[in-house]
Amino acid sequence: MSNRTRPGLRERFEDLGYLPPQPVFSEAECRGILRRMRHTAATPPADWPKGRAATDRPFLDIATHAPILDRVAEILGPDVLLWGAMLAVQPPGGVHPWHSDIECSAAGRTVNVWLGLDHVRRGSAVHFITRTHQLDPIQRIAAKNGVRRDQLTAATLHGWALELDRQCELVEPEVRNGEAFFFDGRIWHGSLNRNRFTSRTALLLQYAAPDARIRIPDPNRLGWPFQLLPTPRPASIMVRGTDEHGENRVVPGPVAEGGLAGPALGSRIQSLGLPLEENAETGWSPQAIFHGATPNVARIACHTSVLSAGREPHPIHSHEEEELLLMLTGEANLVIVRDGKEQTHTVREGSFAYYPAQQPHTIRNATAEPATYLIFKWWTPATGLQNRLQTAVHSGRWDGAASPDERSAELFRTQGLIAEETGYLAKLGCHRTWVDPGGGYAPHADAHDVALVPLEGRFETQGQEVGPGSVVFFAAGESHGLRNVSEAPAQYLVLEFHGRGEPLPKQLWLARALQRFGPWKRLPARAGRALWRRSMNALGSGKGGAPGR
Repeated sequence: MSNRTRPGLRERFEDLGYLPPQPVFSEAECRGILRRMRHTAATPPADWPKGRAATDRPFLDIATHAPILDRVAEILGPDVLLWGAMLAVQPPGGVHPWHSDIECSAAGRTVNVWLGLDHVRRGSAVHFITRTHQLDPIQRIAAKNGVRRDQLTAATLHGWALELDRQCELVEPEVRNGEAFFFDGRIWHGSLNRNRFTSRTALLLQYAAPDARIRIPDPNRLGWPFQLLPTPRPASIMVRGTDEHGENRVVPGPVAEGGLAGPALGSRIQSLGLPLEENAETGWSPQAIFHGATPNVARIACHTSVLSAGREPHPIHSHEEEELLLMLTGEANLVIVRDGKEQTHTVREGSFAYYPAQQPHTIRNATAEPATYLIFKWWTPATGLQNRLQTAVHSGRWDGAASPDERSAELFRTQGLIAEETGYLAKLGCHRTWVDPGGGYAPHADAHDVALVPLEGRFETQGQEVGPGSVVFFAAGESHGLRNVSEAPAQYLVLEFHGRGEPLPKQLWLARALQRFGPWKRLPARAGRALWRRSMNALGSGKGGAPGR
């Protein structure tokens, strides 16, 4: 995913209040998206009609689709909050009166995305008047002129706008199914479905910078002056970056598809139960810490194990999960098989190793003392990502020349270790952190899941004092902070699990290629029909969807 800003894009948006439509999905993909969304129709949205992303995974998947979210981030900056998501279905001849979005008018800097899904054309999409996001809301001007909401017409509004800004233009964009356009919710806009016999369906997504104050309008007071409800604050999701403001109610998104076999994980602090008791019979004693699903991964688990002297937990094997192993006490040999040859890597207390899915491996204790280690495993359905991170061993501690300068004025210091795309994650982030007494960071919410493993000293988080022998897990979207309240420095290892921000599995990209280029026609008839059928089934069912970011 790219954060590079195209020259003039943000400036154009801020000047005109919109960006022209861009293609995002094919017609077939739109049909698959609608099927997925209609399967969740029985689930009530969170708090209000625009709360679909907080309850229905397909809405969050589309909202975090890179071609959409990247452009939103170019406008709003690196920190992006998703606060609204709903299907906008309009029957033949249906009208959505001209208005300015009340939430956006009160909040300031926001971005709306309107994505056509079914029977969308120029005569059925949103129309608006450029540059009016810089003027008073329609509702205020209409009240001033004594005109009711149902009496507003495009001609009347355009005339009012030209009196205030001669550059305002009435625009009815050429939007088709699968195309999205971006606009400021404060702009004067409305819609009319001119289709004679068919309903029009679009997806409305609404974003803001996390410092914007989003509140629900009073449904009984849609005119001027605006009335906003103090509670509930709408459930919002951090889909990129960090919220350090606490202005909105940030919640974890729905768990990744395919993750319903385990519970939805929330933030937690859990003891590892050290020292673990050895198993004299097997020489290996594992202990589960947690397992479940998050908005970023369909399945994640953590356990700790003690490995007796001279033993190994299992023969060399491989599995579909990616894995990270951290040594807590003692020393062992991590055995990796590459090109049919065994390679041995020594892992000592404080060091850790990552290995990708399907990597043959085992661990052997060749010492005379037991070794204890911590394992994180995670999996999500087909992602289309490239694994840029291969098996490697890292030190998780400050040591020697790498130790932080004790004379530094900074009480909180980090040293990056890993920041790479993996087969299941847009980024696996890992860094070690040193916190002096009094140091730490204020509560905030991240768009990714975070695990902390204390190595030395103690700190306070979530109202609890934490030290070595425990694991801290912060679920995406849940606010957390940290402070060293002791008299000694603290060290800990940080793992970040970033969702990929792409809603479509490999099968759907295959189907897109098949539709576009038709190579299946050159396959033997039976094989070609089978491949086409599997691809179309993937489009229709949305199976294999993956988490957002």
